[in-house]
Amino acid sequence: MIQKVHLAVIVSALLGSGLGGCATLDLPDGTEIADHPLVHYHRIFRPGKPWRLTANGVEVKRAGVLRTPGKPLSADAIWRDFHGEIGRWADHYKVPAELIIAVIAIEAHRKGTTWSRDPRSVRTEKGYTSDEATPGRVSVGLMQVTLATARAVMSKEGGNPEHVTRKWLMVPDNAIRIGTAYLSLQARGKMCNGATLLDPPVALAAYNTGHIARMGGRTNPWKLKQHPKGSGKHVTSGVSFFNDAVNILQRHSIPAPYDYYDYLVDLEDWRP
Repeated sequence: MIQKVHLAVIVSALLGSGLGGCATLDLPDGTEIADHPLVHYHRIFRPGKPWRLTANGVEVKRAGVLRTPGKPLSADAIWRDFHGEIGRWADHYKVPAELIIAVIAIEAHRKGTTWSRDPRSVRTEKGYTSDEATPGRVSVGLMQVTLATARAVMSKEGGNPEHVTRKWLMVPDNAIRIGTAYLSLQARGKMCNGATLLDPPVALAAYNTGHIARMGGRTNPWKLKQHPKGSGKHVTSGVSFFNDAVNILQRHSIPAPYDYYDYLVDLEDWRP
């Protein structure tokens, strides 16, 4: 049974866990951020490594701003191919485009291959028998939402969950809409046992498992539950892609309608 993570506990953790002080962050456009709590070092579960939000993305204490090896080709290709859909739903739900890019980069791939960003990606889990009998054991599309979760999100959005099928989720605009709505709901403590507040490591872990929980493991510096068990690879990879996307969108010829810097500035967009 997953323990309820109370919002007050999460907010308290994000406000510093005794690690932060008065911090000021200068963004590339000269905007000064002094009151966003996530610019202070924080962590959810001890003894995980603390992190903070910087102008260049998520910085892990004593490890720096994580990036993928080489040029950020995946983040660049995702924005190039799907900027219309990502921008539309990022702005609608006030979820940073960079976080959507990171989820697509880490979720929409085929096992044993490089990042494929395949809109028709399908992953089934142990116990799957059919889409209708076991909708919680099949993930579809660019953001790899299970059919069960996608239908629940659609219901909360006031839509008809019966419209959500495997074929429907293979349409990039539909997949990105549902995945972004899910991130937004979890940010405010809905469809999750606590509010992620769109803090990238927490949001990536909760998106991956459906909740916020502690998990140990010597290779899990975050101490956030994620798949595979005992490893921090999922969140580490997701944060690296997120930081790649921050770098890409700083200078891209196609601007995002709602991006990481909007998230840092517009506190009321994410506060539950």
